[in-house]
Amino acid sequence: MTQENNPNSHIEAYLDYYCSLSHAPGFAVLLKGQWGSGKTWFIKKYYEKLKADKQKCLYVSLYGMTTFSEIEDAFFQQLHPVLSSKGMAITGKIVKGLIKGTIKVDLDSDGRDDGTLNPQVPEINLPDYLKDTDKIILIFDDLERCKIELGSILGYINYFVEHQDLKVVIVANEDELLKESSYKDIKEKLIGKSFGVSLDFEGALENFITVANNSDVRQFLSDNTQLLQKLYEEAESENLRILKQVFLDFDRIFAELPDKAKNKPEILQDILTILSVFSIEIKSGSMQPKEINKLEKEYDSALRNQGMKRMRRQDTNSVPEENIEQPTSLQKMLRRYPNLNLHEPFPSK
Repeated sequence: MTQENNPNSHIEAYLDYYCSLSHAPGFAVLLKGQWGSGKTWFIKKYYEKLKADKQKCLYVSLYGMTTFSEIEDAFFQQLHPVLSSKGMAITGKIVKGLIKGTIKVDLDSDGRDDGTLNPQVPEINLPDYLKDTDKIILIFDDLERCKIELGSILGYINYFVEHQDLKVVIVANEDELLKESSYKDIKEKLIGKSFGVSLDFEGALENFITVANNSDVRQFLSDNTQLLQKLYEEAESENLRILKQVFLDFDRIFAELPDKAKNKPEILQDILTILSVFSIEIKSGSMQPKEINKLEKEYDSALRNQGMKRMRRQDTNSVPEENIEQPTSLQKMLRRYPNLNLHEPFPSK
């Protein structure tokens, strides 16, 4: 993507600068954004760029991790993919045991890797492969979803930055981290730069369209990016993960359609619109799947209320105000999509 249509080009430019520093910067970089906003997609794309440039880097998702040994296992698998393979399971365990003997995290000097850590500097002896400050870049994703206590995991990451002089990028939903009272104090010590990852709708579309198996589906989705973007704007949604699921579901539906329907773009647009709207609203919690059957009734009720309001504006005595119902949550949802017609969802049927 060109810089003009990439809303996160400034972040990529800064990461290029940060990662190319010949000296240890002494701080980590935080990339923040809501769940589903494309943070992981962005950083994985950048991670591939680093690897293509022959720059050594390690990526780990902290999602669900409960001990530091799990993080070290993720590092080991990337650094020793052959030893980590099933065919080398026994040898890998032996070598891993030798390596992990040098990276064991003994936090309270009791001889056990117990996975607890206070914000002070822990006692960690890292292997040589994590001491090459000119080449190693560590990426920690999904920080807010880590099961290790926040102060502990931040102290662990800080050790890489402050005492091993490594470059570190952290990816997180900071709104969740801010719920912890200790976060702000630790952040000031660890994080030197923060960037909010913007919704890169065009980039996500380009990437997600490839999940469709059928080439005709991929072409149709590519031709209807404006429709999809409009629906997302009407929904005020920033969760790009839903979009990927929509494409997978549409691919399945398309396979079951008769050839006559497959050759009518207007029918396919109707299906894509309804599928997208329902997926966005259900995934965001605005409606339940069982409420789909209620939508036409709610749609009729909303139209009646709109008619009554118009009549009241024209003649205040014509319709008592108490007869005008307040909009339900489903009616509010329908208002977000003015072009969604539930009476004639398939005009070309």
